[in-house]
Amino acid sequence: MTLAALADQLGVTTASVWLWENRNRVPIASTIRRVAQIFDVNPTALMEPRTEAAAPEKAPPPDLQDLIRAIEAKGFRVQITPRRKQG
Repeated sequence: MTLAALADQLGVTTASVWLWENRNRVPIASTIRRVAQIFDVNPTALMEPRTEAAAPEKAPPPDLQDLIRAIEAKGFRVQITPRRKQG
């Protein structure tokens, strides 16, 4: 559904919906209930903080074997060789 379509159904401006979506404004309770009806969700689900995917800096580092499998799945060949001593 587009911002304009949702705004039309709610009787508000597209700018209002954009502001809600980008967390610059919060709709009034009756509007939250109406949005919940439109999308057939519980209104409290719309009021709970959004859970974002774990930030890369918080995610555990990938396992070397997983990385190799992912690279090889793309059609590349992986060969690991020991480092040469510098000196």
